[in-house]
Amino acid sequence: RRVHGGDRSIPVKMDEVLVGFQNGSAFGPSELLVGSAIFATFALLFVNFYPRLSFVECVSMSPVIGLSVSAWIAMFVKSLPFSEPGISSGTVYITILLQVVISAWTAVPVVQELNRRKREIKAEIESHIVAVTVFGLMLPFWWHMCVLHYLPYSYGHYYGAGSTYADLPFHLNLLSSFRFGCNENATVFSSLLSPFYSGETLAYPFIPDFYSGVLMAAGSSIQWCFVLPGVMLLTSMMMLIYCFNYRLTDNKSAALISVFLTLFAGGIGAFHWITHDKMWLSKVLNGQFGPGSPDHVLYWFGDKISAYWFSLPAHILFPQRTVQHAYPLAISALLIVWKGMTGNEVQKKQKSDDDKSTELSQTSSVTSPAEYTQPKQLALFALAGFVTSLIPLMQPHSFISVGLVILIAAIFQTIGLLLTRNFERLTLVIQQWLVYGVVSFALGMPQFFKHFFHRVTFGSGTHSGGFVRFAPVWEEENKGEDAVTLWWRALGLFVPLFIISILFASNKYQRWFYVGFLTLFVTCNLIMFQPWHLDNTKLFYVWVFGASGFVALVLIKVARIGGSGFGQVLTYPLVAALIFSLTFSGFLCCFREEFNSASVFDDTDFEFARWLINNTPRNAIVLPHTNADPMHLRTESSLAGRQIGYGFEGWLHSHGIHYSTRRQDLDKLWNGFGDAAAAISRYNISYMTIDRHVRSKVNFEYLNEVAEPVATNSKYIVYKTIPELQKSYTPRDCGHAKITEEECNKNGCLFLRQAKGPWCQHKPRPHPVVECSAKTAQECRVLRCQWFQGADVQCQKPWWMLEGRMPVGMGDGLPQPTDPLMRHVTREKPKIDCGWPNMSAQDCAKQGCDWTPTNEAGMPWCLYRL
Repeated sequence: RRVHGGDRSIPVKMDEVLVGFQNGSAFGPSELLVGSAIFATFALLFVNFYPRLSFVECVSMSPVIGLSVSAWIAMFVKSLPFSEPGISSGTVYITILLQVVISAWTAVPVVQELNRRKREIKAEIESHIVAVTVFGLMLPFWWHMCVLHYLPYSYGHYYGAGSTYADLPFHLNLLSSFRFGCNENATVFSSLLSPFYSGETLAYPFIPDFYSGVLMAAGSSIQWCFVLPGVMLLTSMMMLIYCFNYRLTDNKSAALISVFLTLFAGGIGAFHWITHDKMWLSKVLNGQFGPGSPDHVLYWFGDKISAYWFSLPAHILFPQRTVQHAYPLAISALLIVWKGMTGNEVQKKQKSDDDKSTELSQTSSVTSPAEYTQPKQLALFALAGFVTSLIPLMQPHSFISVGLVILIAAIFQTIGLLLTRNFERLTLVIQQWLVYGVVSFALGMPQFFKHFFHRVTFGSGTHSGGFVRFAPVWEEENKGEDAVTLWWRALGLFVPLFIISILFASNKYQRWFYVGFLTLFVTCNLIMFQPWHLDNTKLFYVWVFGASGFVALVLIKVARIGGSGFGQVLTYPLVAALIFSLTFSGFLCCFREEFNSASVFDDTDFEFARWLINNTPRNAIVLPHTNADPMHLRTESSLAGRQIGYGFEGWLHSHGIHYSTRRQDLDKLWNGFGDAAAAISRYNISYMTIDRHVRSKVNFEYLNEVAEPVATNSKYIVYKTIPELQKSYTPRDCGHAKITEEECNKNGCLFLRQAKGPWCQHKPRPHPVVECSAKTAQECRVLRCQWFQGADVQCQKPWWMLEGRMPVGMGDGLPQPTDPLMRHVTREKPKIDCGWPNMSAQDCAKQGCDWTPTNEAGMPWCLYRL
C-alpha cells in the first residue's frame, strides 16, 4: 500500500504504523479503563435485564453504554474540587477504581446467572451463529480502517485517510484543549471554550473527544486513544443494527442484510462512473483511486458534489467520530423501547425456511408472564430513557431523531389502546411512557440547553444559515432537482423499496415504528437542523437504521416468491442484483479510502506543539495567519490545545459563528494597516505564529514593531506580542494631508479610508532573499533554512537570521519525547540523500558521505553524515 501525501507517495511499513499503540505493554491503564467499563456494563445488563434483553443484545450494548458511562464518570471526577487541571492521572485511576469495584461487585452474580442459563445462552448463540461469525470476521476490517484513518506514522508524517484529513484536526482541537489547553478547568457544570475561535463558547458534543483525552492520560498514544474505542464501538454498532432489525422484522436473514445495506448505503454514482469511464475496471483492479478521484457517493466528478448523501464509514463514522458513540446508543434506545412496547405479547412468527430449525424463537426465552410484570416493564423504559439521555453530548442529531421516532410510536400505541377502549392496559402504558420521558428529559435536556440551545436560531429559506429552518432539501441543493430525482441519485432504489415495505408489515408494532421512521424521513426532507444542509444526513442515517430492516424484509419476500423450485432461479439472482445495486457505490467509496491518505501533521508540528505546551500559558490566545493553507491544520489548537484567534471558516460556518468582522480586522493586523495594533488587544492575542507558506503575506516591518520572535523551528516562527510597543506604532505616511486615492495609488502606496493614522500608507518593505546552499528540502531544513517549492530561490535564509534576531530553537533544552504527544515517535537522524540514482559506493565515499544499503523501498543508500 502507498500513502499519498500531496504530490508524492511514500511506502508504508506496517511495523511503523503499529509503533506505540500500547507504549510497549500488552495491557495498561487505558486497556483496563475500557475493559472494566465494558465488563461492568455487561454484568449490570445481564443480571438485571436478561432474558428480556437477550444475551447477544446485552453483549452488543455493553461497549457503547459502558464507554459512554465511563466518559461521564471521568468528567464528574474531573469536576471534583480537588481535581488537578487538565485530565490528570488521578482522574484516570479514580475512574478505573470505581469501574473495577462495580465489576467485582457484579462478578459473582454474573457467573451464577451464566451457569444457570448456559443452555439457553448456547442455544441463542447457535441460532445466531451466522451473524456472530460475520461480525467476528469484520473485526479485522474495523481494526484496519481505524488504523488507516487515525494518524498512522511513517517517515516523519502522520496521515489521515479520506475525509479524516479534514475532520480529525477538529476532534484533536477538543482532545488537546482538555488534555493540555484552554478547557483544562472545564467541569460538568461549566461552559466550554471554543479552541478554534477565541471568545466563543463551544457548541459541540465533546464527550467522545474528552474520553480520548482520558485514554491519552491513561498512557495511550495519540493514535491508540482513537483506535481502541473505535474498534469496540463500531463492532457494537453493527451488532446492534442486526439485533434491532431482527426484532423489527422477525427474520435473521433480513437483519443480516440490513447491516450491509446500512454500511454501504449509496446511490447510483458508481453506475454513472461505469457508464462514463471506459477504464473503470482497470482502475478498480489497480487501485487507481488517488486524491481528486470521485468517491461515487457524494462526489461523482472529482471534488464536485453530485448527490445529497454521505457514505456511513467514509464520510461520517471515521471523520465525524462522535457518531461512533451516538449511533449505537440511538439503536440501543430504539431496541429497548421495542422490547418494552411488545411486553409479554407472544408475536406471531412468520417462520422462514432458515428459521424452522431454530431452537429459540424471538420471544421463547421470555414468554413467562413473570418476566414482564409492570415493575420490570418500567425498569426497561427507565433503561431506555437513561440510554437516550446519554446521546445529547455524543451527537444532538441522534437525540432529536430517536426522540421523534419513539414519540410517534408512543402516540400510535396510545391511540390504538384508546380506540380499542383497553383502559387498563392504557394506564400501564402511560406509566411506562412517563418513566421514559422523565428519565430521558430530566437527564438529557439539561445537556442540550446548556451546550447547544444558545446557538440555535430559527429561520426559513435555503442558505439562510439558521440552525433550525424550513428549507426543503431538494431546494437547498440548488440544482433544479425535485425530491424524486434527488433521492434517486442519492440512494437509488432504497427509498421506493422502503415505501412499499409497509405492505409487508405484519403486526402493529412494525407499523408504528414504520410510521415513526417515515415521519423522521419526511421531517428531515423539510427542515434543516444545521447551517450546512449536508449535515442533515446525520439524522437521515437514524432513519436508515430502521428503514434498512424494512427494505431487507422486502428483498426476502421477493426471494421467496419463487418458492423452493425453479422459481428460485429467477428470484434469487434478482434479489442479489438489487442488493448489489444498493451497496455497490457505498462499497467503492469505502474501498477508495485505502488509497487516499494525506499527511495531516509531521514531526515539526509535534515539536511546535510541545514547545507551546511547555512555554505558553494554557489560556493563551494564539493567532495563526488568516491566509494559512490549509487553515484547518492548526497545530496551535489541534495538538497544543491553545485557543486560536481565527480558525477554519468551514467550521465557523457550520457552528453558526459570524466571523466576517474579525476576519477583516485580522487581515489588517497581518498587513499592518489602519488600527492594526488595536486588534491585538481587542482579541487578547498573546502569540502570533507564521509558517513558511505565508511568509510573503506578512508585514514584518510592522510585526517587528509590536512583537518579538521567541521560538522557531524549520517550519514555524512564534512571536510574542508586546502591549507597550503596540500603543506607539504608527504606519508610515505616504502622502500629504489632502492626498486623494488616485494620487496615493500612483505613488505605489495603499489608500485606506477611515484608517487609524494616515489614510495613505506605505506598503510593507519586503525582506531580501538570501540563498542557503542546499539542493533538497531535507538539506534546507537541516541548515534551519526555509524551503519554497517552485520559487526561483527554493532554499532561503529566514528573515530573522538576516536581522540577527535569532529566536530559540523549539527543540533546544526540551526533554526527549516521553509525553503522550510524541511517545510513539522514534527519534532517528534524518536520512538525507547525498547522491543520485545508480550511484556506486566509491562515488558516495568521494562525496564524504556514508554508504548504507537498505531493503526499504524508496530510501537512499548514500546519506549525509550528520
